[in-house]
Amino acid sequence: MSATRIELADLTAMRQHAAAVDLSSRRRVHTDLAGPKLSGFRGRGMEFEEHRLYAPGDDVRSMDWRVTARTGQPHVRLYREERERPVILAVDLRLPMQFGTRGCFKAVQAARAAALCGWAAVRNGDRVGGLCFAGGQHSEVRPAGGRRGMGQLLHALVADNARATDRPAALFDALQRLLHTARSGSLVALFSDFRGLDDNTEDLLRRLGRRCELIIGHVHDPLERQLPPPGQYPIRDGEDEHPALIDTAQRRTRQQWAQQFQARHTALTDLCRASRGHWLDLPTDLAAHDAVSRSLGRRRLAA
Repeated sequence: MSATRIELADLTAMRQHAAAVDLSSRRRVHTDLAGPKLSGFRGRGMEFEEHRLYAPGDDVRSMDWRVTARTGQPHVRLYREERERPVILAVDLRLPMQFGTRGCFKAVQAARAAALCGWAAVRNGDRVGGLCFAGGQHSEVRPAGGRRGMGQLLHALVADNARATDRPAALFDALQRLLHTARSGSLVALFSDFRGLDDNTEDLLRRLGRRCELIIGHVHDPLERQLPPPGQYPIRDGEDEHPALIDTAQRRTRQQWAQQFQARHTALTDLCRASRGHWLDLPTDLAAHDAVSRSLGRRRLAA
């Protein structure tokens, strides 16, 4: 298990923790395929919904003769059909995600969390697809059933991680693509540190939340939350050969650093709420299966 590279064996091993994650829909699902999820479509399914007065064109097989006889007016029975739900896992693999001081790189944590959610979806009988965006390009995996969809997604995560670049607009492009391809009622889980988030990107996220059920996984490193012990540390921006020095001995500097992270974290949770999403906190120093089960565990969803 590597802390700096996304490995296929590592992502496959996430399957053993899938039983602890519940991706049951909190909304009605709107797709055209039969499956194990209750949808908002009305028809001849397995789950009774309600009675209503007969209207011309209703299927006479849906007539409820007992209610009709009791009320003196023709009534039909309505059902909610069972539908299959596409699950789309979008993973940020840009250069800022290729970083970590404890636990693992942010990209590795995002990939592990996505793999865990994917295996949980397979366990539920959902179709799994995904979108990996590494900056300069993205790989799209169309939702497919069983291990086939998961296999394609895991291979894309491994391959795309090696092509990471730094392009903030990639997040905007990825959300645009998700809006274009994700069908209404799909579950979309986005795993990112959300670098490059701006007003236009936030608007796309809110629109996606209105259309799909949304999970927002915020990946962050301990160094982003709090500076290391007092001292002078060299830092590089990836371009300048000569490192700059940051002095963490100053109390004001440490406070500003922590306040900056907290403000950004609060803004993201507010955006998640505005997007009607489920919040998933993914610190790199916590095992991915523990972080995911804390937010999407069976007890929490059942409460």
